[in-house]
Amino acid sequence: SKKTYDQKCRDKEEADQNVNRNTNTSNTKHIEKLFSKAQQAKQNAEEADRLYQQNVTMVGKMFEKQSMERINFLRNTVWSHLNLLSQQCVTSDELYEEVRKSFEQCDVQEDIEHFVNLRRIDDKPP
Repeated sequence: SKKTYDQKCRDKEEADQNVNRNTNTSNTKHIEKLFSKAQQAKQNAEEADRLYQQNVTMVGKMFEKQSMERINFLRNTVWSHLNLLSQQCVTSDELYEEVRKSFEQCDVQEDIEHFVNLRRIDDKPP
């Protein structure tokens, strides 16, 4: 539509120049014909301008919609990934807490005595 717009503007300029060049001509029928062509070229240029502006607006809205979809997709993907990582951290923390609780119940002296009693062979040294 930009090429059409540019061409219609050039046609309008040419028609205007033809009218200006031939204003001194005494042939009124020829001047009216040139003036009519200039008016038609002006209307065509205005229509091409309107269509060009409409297409520019439509493309702008399309790019805006595409950008919004891209940002929403990226946001949702990152959000889901972070939720998975967060859940993994919660699960790991729960497992760490179980280990800490088992350490709290640990008594070193008692554990050593238990090991010795469990593994000893006899009361007398060999």
